[in-house]
Amino acid sequence: YMEPFLVEFKRMKADKLTYFSHEGEEFIYLLEGKLEFRTENEQYILSPGDSLYFESSIPHAYRALERKNARALTVVYPVR
Repeated sequence: YMEPFLVEFKRMKADKLTYFSHEGEEFIYLLEGKLEFRTENEQYILSPGDSLYFESSIPHAYRALERKNARALTVVYPVR
């Protein structure tokens, strides 16, 4: 089953990012703000209307890049 969430991401310094991973797949659709998505080897900047789909077992981190929080619809599909 899929697990949808409305998530707010806060602004923070890059050296304060915490990478995490979990089994399954993840889809993110950015609603508001500007969001940075990072893996150990890649970096993407999302604007409202942008989306990402990835294997969530890869360590990843997020942070808002503007003063206001970034808001996204996130759907996690865990492995059974």
